[in-house]
Amino acid sequence: MKGKKKVIKNKYHSILSVFAKISRKLSFSTKKIILLESHPDYSDNTFALFEKMLEKNIDEEYKIVWMLHSYSNEKEFGNNIKNNYIHPHKLKDRILNKYYRFFAKYIIYCNEEVEKLNSSSIAINLTHGIYFKAAAAAYRFIDWVIYNTTFGDKEIQEHFKVSKDKIKYLGFPRNDYLFKGNRSAQEYFDLQGKKLIIWMPTFRQTHDRIDADVDMSYGIPIIKDEKEFAHINDALKENNTFLVIKPHPLQTIEKTLLGKYENIIIFDYKKNQNDNIQLYELLGGSDALITDYSSVYFDYLITGNLIGITVDDIEKYKKGIGFIVENPSDILKGFKIKNTDDIIKFINTLNSSEKELYIKKQDAVNRAINIHRDDNSSERVFNFIFGEKDE
Repeated sequence: MKGKKKVIKNKYHSILSVFAKISRKLSFSTKKIILLESHPDYSDNTFALFEKMLEKNIDEEYKIVWMLHSYSNEKEFGNNIKNNYIHPHKLKDRILNKYYRFFAKYIIYCNEEVEKLNSSSIAINLTHGIYFKAAAAAYRFIDWVIYNTTFGDKEIQEHFKVSKDKIKYLGFPRNDYLFKGNRSAQEYFDLQGKKLIIWMPTFRQTHDRIDADVDMSYGIPIIKDEKEFAHINDALKENNTFLVIKPHPLQTIEKTLLGKYENIIIFDYKKNQNDNIQLYELLGGSDALITDYSSVYFDYLITGNLIGITVDDIEKYKKGIGFIVENPSDILKGFKIKNTDDIIKFINTLNSSEKELYIKKQDAVNRAINIHRDDNSSERVFNFIFGEKDE
């Protein structure tokens, strides 16, 4: 019986695949439908643009459909805003999925491609930030790419399989949140006026994917045992500072760390989604960032705050997924962190005038790379897609 079901399922997918190949070569009239995707669901550049759409009452003109990665993340926003799924399980959702992808006028995403089934649909990739790490091309049906720099232009064209004239340098909508965050971060983490460092490591490895073959006992770089966590916690307490560790969404962090150290907070994705606050709002309210080769480095430069860069595994990263430049250190300006002692020095530097020396070097990179350094990226992207509209 199971074998028969598998044969039927394979035939079903084969028919859909043939249908998709044929339909993409044809041009059909679209309907007033907008498809949205992000990962995590309801986040990142797509959600920032979505909020601008609601502000401009686009939901009164279009049906907006969120293409979710998980059934458990469903939220309700209004009568003309629906949910569907990237990989639907239920028959009704599968049928609706094909219907939406066939008739959507706009397909807008920033992480996983929602492949269009109609050549008349307009697919817009808001991207996941500035690409610094080398990556294989993963997209096929893009009409426009939204970006914020000409740095690595050749690699970007290859990655997204588009010509330069299909890249619009309008800024990343999520960066608008960086200008809104101070009060949000203080209240969200109950900081009571204390300083905040957010640590956002990039992806390194899981059981089925390895970008850099490194030992991460706790799911984050640098720290190897709990004594090191204790030393960092002591330094944070001495400096009236909190550290929020926000692991990559695909990375698993050691759960025994939760609530164990008074001044170290492990970011809770589920709580963050339920509380309806965006990560970049919290980031905008921080006093410093620790990261590495992640795109958040380029975004955070806009804040003018101190950045710590973990480089303990940079050589392994070069040998693994690699970078789009030969010498990444030419771009990565900030306080370099190779071990736990450096993290403690970074905490002390944040609370001294010495930080200005690093911030000055960071600002030079910011001005050279980030085209837009303001809070109007959502507006620019909205106007590009829909034209200027009265509120």
